[in-house]
Amino acid sequence: MLTSKNDISIRSLENTEKDFNLLLKWLSNEKVTEHSWNENLPWTIGKVREEFSTDDETNKCIILYKGEEAGYIQYYPIEKDSYKFESEKDFEALKDAYGFDMFIGVPELWGKGIAKNTLLLLEEYLYKEKGVRKFTSDPEISNKNGLVFWQKAGFKPFSEVEAYDNPEEKSLIMVKEMEKKTLIFNGSPRKNGDTKSLLNILANNLEGEIKTVDCYFENISPCLDCRYCHKNKGCCIKDNMQEIYKYIEECDSIVIASPVYFSEVTGKLLAVMSRLQCYFTASRFLKDPHIHQA
Repeated sequence: MLTSKNDISIRSLENTEKDFNLLLKWLSNEKVTEHSWNENLPWTIGKVREEFSTDDETNKCIILYKGEEAGYIQYYPIEKDSYKFESEKDFEALKDAYGFDMFIGVPELWGKGIAKNTLLLLEEYLYKEKGVRKFTSDPEISNKNGLVFWQKAGFKPFSEVEAYDNPEEKSLIMVKEMEKKTLIFNGSPRKNGDTKSLLNILANNLEGEIKTVDCYFENISPCLDCRYCHKNKGCCIKDNMQEIYKYIEECDSIVIASPVYFSEVTGKLLAVMSRLQCYFTASRFLKDPHIHQA
């Protein structure tokens, strides 16, 4: 399994008759190919095998919803021949991006948010595993439903190009760029002290989204050494730290700022930092591959 979250999972497509026949079943449905994936109509097992064989640089995947195959998604690094760019400048702006193409093959599952949640899951995977921040898609301009979908998924118009498989059509390259996220732990008890002033200067010079945790004014208890995290993911104490855990797993950078009291960070900041014990135990005891121990 490539990645999974809640009801959505993504696995790699396999070069097997089972997967090729699954794709053929979906692409033989007129509802699925009404506005896209219709350049090879009528699809045959030979066409499917030729189009979806996993022997190129495109990463081809099957979408699962609640454990059942539901659709297809592929992703690939943008190269000069990925789209019919009209200028070198357009390519240079997207050369570090990854492109997406997808469809939900079971019409009965449309409208359940599966496509959007799949995109978010794959974006998160590519960001964490490959550091990818920019994503693209190229729906045909005549595909109004497709344009609305990608817009709702956070993609913005970039440029019009000739449709890749249909020179009589135009496609709209759409782009989504993930903002950098920074988490700041402020250990000072003074709302307008020197530490806070320095953090304000820092925040004004950082790009992207910033979340500041003022440790003295948050409902965060210290670690109790209950050892819940030795056998379970996360922490059993239910307080504001649960929200902060989510942000830690999403952010790019963490800043810790504190006055020095008796050669140490402040007491409340120490209490908050003790709650990071669950990440150490996830690495050492749960052997979580996503936690890298220093």
